Amino acid sequence: MALDNLGNRLADVGRQEEALSAAQESATIYRQLADSTEAYLTNLAMALNNHAASLAESGRWEEALAKAEEAVEIYRKPTNANSTHLRDFAMALSNLGNSLSGLGRREEALAMARQAVAIHRRPAMTNRAYLPDLAVALNNLGVGLAEVGRREEALATAEESVKIHRQLAAANPNYIPELAMALNNLGGRLIELGLREEALTPTQEAVTIRRELAMVDPAIYQPKLAVALNNIGTVLAELGLREEALASTQEAVTIDRQLATANPTAYLPDLAGALTNLSSRLAAVDRWEEAMATAAEAVAVYRQLSETSSAAHLPGLASSLMEYARICNEMKTKLPAALAAVTQSITIYQDLAAQLPRIFAAHLIAACLTSADILDCLGQNSEAAQIRQRCARAGETLERAEQAAPRRPPLGDGLGPGAD
Repeated sequence: MALDNLGNRLADVGRQEEALSAAQESATIYRQLADSTEAYLTNLAMALNNHAASLAESGRWEEALAKAEEAVEIYRKPTNANSTHLRDFAMALSNLGNSLSGLGRREEALAMARQAVAIHRRPAMTNRAYLPDLAVALNNLGVGLAEVGRREEALATAEESVKIHRQLAAANPNYIPELAMALNNLGGRLIELGLREEALTPTQEAVTIRRELAMVDPAIYQPKLAVALNNIGTVLAELGLREEALASTQEAVTIDRQLATANPTAYLPDLAGALTNLSSRLAAVDRWEEAMATAAEAVAVYRQLSETSSAAHLPGLASSLMEYARICNEMKTKLPAALAAVTQSITIYQDLAAQLPRIFAAHLIAACLTSADILDCLGQNSEAAQIRQRCARAGETLERAEQAAPRRPPLGDGLGPGAD
């Protein structure tokens, strides 16, 4: 238990490698004890859960998944399936969902997040002491719902999470970092639904909070600040505030580059995503040469990432390839390379859209239209026209599917006693 607590404290102050070492040692000790006495099984499960969280923080998703699965399996045993261990079980489910999401297994991750919320909601209805656990679980569920395209439900969940986190932070400033996390995700859910003006307020608040926190403790909060800056860059770009969007995204890339240099396993994915966004921001202000070089770097980083965890990074790779192709087409340069890039993007999006059409069908259409533009520039006008016709039909089909999709009712507030 002392090692578990030490690992948690080390993680809290940004000393991830030391936290990982402590978590691993704790799991090893409890495994030895559990091998001789079953009474230590739940201690082993808790240690495995902490080990999984530390591995995930370091970007070691496959290893994190194995530890999280073992922890959940222990908690599911009939001898451990009682109210005493429910909170720990729900946390293990959340960690398992996080690991599944990190590996691109979105539907499975969502199922874990739903279970975690269901477990945390029951005690939170009658005891405010459980609200922090529910708030975090709701935040994770909102992300999971968004990842599979259930955007309205994701928004309702994110709003509930922010409401609880705001209550907690008002009563105890220690919850302010979690409020920033919830606000950042709420902004993402709003922008996904095209609610640009509404998205600006929570994303700006998240940046403000995280910037203040990063000034006090950069080791912990600089990575989180970079995420918030990247997100507000997207919101500002959607609002047509191009220079402001560029400045925010450039700052995010600067931070992510420093972090990835020190710890590539954990932070290269953030850098790759920020680079893709930066290429788009540069193109929007007609800095085309820089945009093309930045997009090419994003593709290179995503290719590197895909060698070790292909499924998780395929959406990012497809996006960066399409952005590179789009920029080359606008510049009327490197068109054969641009066509090769967008063709690979289309191949990836075809597979992704087959699994999650609500998320990736629109991206597939956009990639195909980019390929048609490039083909026109290469003089292959007939093929380009055929692609545009197919895209028009696919767009009509997608629009009908969106209109026919059933809408889930919003989640209840479930904020416990004394909530507004």
